[in-house]
Amino acid sequence: MCELQFNLKKMIDVKESAAGHGSYERIRLFNDNALVAAINDDTLALKSSLALGAEPWIREGKYGLSMLHFAALHGNRETVAALLERHADPCSLDSSNFLPLQRAIHHGHWEVCDQLLSAMEGWPVPSGVKAKDILAVAIGLLVDQQQGTLARRL
Repeated sequence: MCELQFNLKKMIDVKESAAGHGSYERIRLFNDNALVAAINDDTLALKSSLALGAEPWIREGKYGLSMLHFAALHGNRETVAALLERHADPCSLDSSNFLPLQRAIHHGHWEVCDQLLSAMEGWPVPSGVKAKDILAVAIGLLVDQQQGTLARRL
């Protein structure tokens, strides 16, 4: 049996701090539980994990979807609100360069789209990508779905 451990700077800093490794593990478990709750559309478990210290910007590994992406694709207004209250980034992109807004559009969750559009006001555009191209795709999707009012807001 072999243990492989990545000693990234953050991990080293936490391990060497007064709180130590136990604190890091506790937060990691809260984050894992919150992410699983977001994937499973379990609002109560997600809110509980956030209250215990889970970080709302954590992503799953394969596609880089954040908890906010999952809440948007499920159309869960309550979860979206809880994540936004804890400063989840509504302008974050997954590995396909989709915004949480685009996940909501794809699934026809118009009230969540409205929530996310309101939250996006004042946030910086995603770095390293052509924001106008991403927004043009989102506008096109809204127009295709006959959601002209939301498209105009975007």
